[in-house]
Amino acid sequence: MCRSASSAERAALLGARWLAILGLGLCASCEPRDASPNLLEVSDLNPHSLEVGDRLTFNGSGFPEGRAAKLSFHGDVFRAGQSPLRDVTIVAAAAASEPHSISLTLTAELARDFCGAGDAVHATFRGATTASFAARESGAPPVRGTLEGVVLDVNPASISKAALSAHEAEAVRFGEFAGMAVVHSEERDVLLVDTIDPEGRAARAGLMPGDALLELDGVRLATLSDLIPPPRARLSHLSVRRGDETTPATFAVDVAGFQPGSPSELAPAATLLGFAVASLLLLASPLGRALSWFEGRLASRIRDRAKPKALGRARGELKSLGFARVLLSELPSSPLPYFVFIADSAWLTLLAMNRTIWARELDLPVLFLGSLTALSATALVLGGREPGRRFSLLRGLRHVLLSLVFQAPVLVAMACAVLLSGSLRSDDILAAQGGWPWQWFAFSSPVSLAVFVLLLLGLVPVLSAAPSALRAALSDTASTAQRQRNTTLPEWSHLILTSGVISLVFLGGPRVPGFAVADPAAGAWLQVAAAFLFQAKAIAVMSCILLLRFATGQVRIAELSGLGVRYLLPGTAGLLVANYFWAFGGQSPIFAAARVPLSYGLFFLCFLCVAHVVVRVAGNLAGERPRSAVNPWL
Repeated sequence: MCRSASSAERAALLGARWLAILGLGLCASCEPRDASPNLLEVSDLNPHSLEVGDRLTFNGSGFPEGRAAKLSFHGDVFRAGQSPLRDVTIVAAAAASEPHSISLTLTAELARDFCGAGDAVHATFRGATTASFAARESGAPPVRGTLEGVVLDVNPASISKAALSAHEAEAVRFGEFAGMAVVHSEERDVLLVDTIDPEGRAARAGLMPGDALLELDGVRLATLSDLIPPPRARLSHLSVRRGDETTPATFAVDVAGFQPGSPSELAPAATLLGFAVASLLLLASPLGRALSWFEGRLASRIRDRAKPKALGRARGELKSLGFARVLLSELPSSPLPYFVFIADSAWLTLLAMNRTIWARELDLPVLFLGSLTALSATALVLGGREPGRRFSLLRGLRHVLLSLVFQAPVLVAMACAVLLSGSLRSDDILAAQGGWPWQWFAFSSPVSLAVFVLLLLGLVPVLSAAPSALRAALSDTASTAQRQRNTTLPEWSHLILTSGVISLVFLGGPRVPGFAVADPAAGAWLQVAAAFLFQAKAIAVMSCILLLRFATGQVRIAELSGLGVRYLLPGTAGLLVANYFWAFGGQSPIFAAARVPLSYGLFFLCFLCVAHVVVRVAGNLAGERPRSAVNPWL
């Protein structure tokens, strides 16, 4: 590639790329906010208890026949053993309507919105439901009707036997804590108070044997596993029907001290303690020495790259512009890669914004496999061709196999996403993550974080570069000779697509913090913000890979063939097995309670490492010589 492109040309190309993304965000924006008056009549809905596959029917009048409706559930969601979710909005698309009814099938994705992902439980929704139809004339407000006072029970798509047994054991423990024994009456299909301790909390609240338990803190009691109060509650309200009385009565039961006595409450503290000990041991391990080497090596390369242009300039300018100069120096010089950048980013943005390209289950793998095919073809050509020798198909195939070894972490990353979300569809993967960093898959467990790090390291080697790059990278001298960049166009395209896949699978994609996936108030501005956020994450991932390539001098895959076969490939296979046991082997409440503090801890550790590397590199640039021999983490 030529290296004569000016900074103004690069800025113009990047500006064109962001304008393209802005246009995609505007095209992907949803319809105007539903703010029109009620013009339809919605009388009731049936049934009031749903499982995946059941059909929910809205009855009323004035519905446009044969047209699809958008149904919005706005209110509070109560889940057994969890804190209630207030002011929640869940949006679903209904089937074609009839004049007096609208039908909605409960899908697994919709059930997950009500019951939660992962350790899902039975949920009770209380609020209002709105059915709206888009107007026939462009720009006109939608036609809608609202039904207030809706109470809807939703059961999760699936729950393991281990998790169900753990919930039932916790419900039995709560009954013992309150001083009552609860049984499920098959004849009446209700929970009944069998026996009661006269000195217990339930008796002091006014409960009696034979009472039928209907609700606990907003959750309808369908099974024994629902009889679990929210965490850190002091008073729980039980709705009870006694004898032949038709009106239920509500009793306040003192539950203070129940959750602290649960072993699951000790899980966050134990997790934080274990995280602190593990962090000290980890940073004292070879990882600390590797980070120390990277800091010194990066400072040396920046100093060496900027030295000819920085003569006579202040050190402060070198310190402040070093990172920017490095990233600009690693970018392609010709315009063609930037057009590839725009095209690949457009495909990725459409995929991230839940737009179907081929099929929802195939979009992500087809996009990656297509890029991997182009990369393999490039590896075949470059590997089989050596200066002064004839083309060898055997050498080319060997180079292809080595390149596939270093792409194995990407395949393992997709498999981990399937295990964590239960699907390979991009919308399902995004729905299983949140907008905040500690809600991303990358920080969901130590195994996922290890896959993420291994994924970045596997993308550092390049197909073709100057020989002896590894020897130069391991050298401590700062006078490394400049080598011309030799990144092929398919390899550049593969880096862009893989960075977008990493952002989508491990970093939350376009999920905006504080907003739900299907928020009805998501106007054009939120869609554009989500598109920009997704692209910013993809660029950050690509910048990390380019920075690692800069520090290692663009080391070739052929030079790391032994490390790839001996360590990278077995490591990815081991992490896949470990992720399987992590996803399905820990369904107990103790394990579930430890996940949140663990995610916070892993995010804090990564943030600490990145901040320390930046500070150390800046300090090395301001000093006389970089310090890379001593592990600073000790």
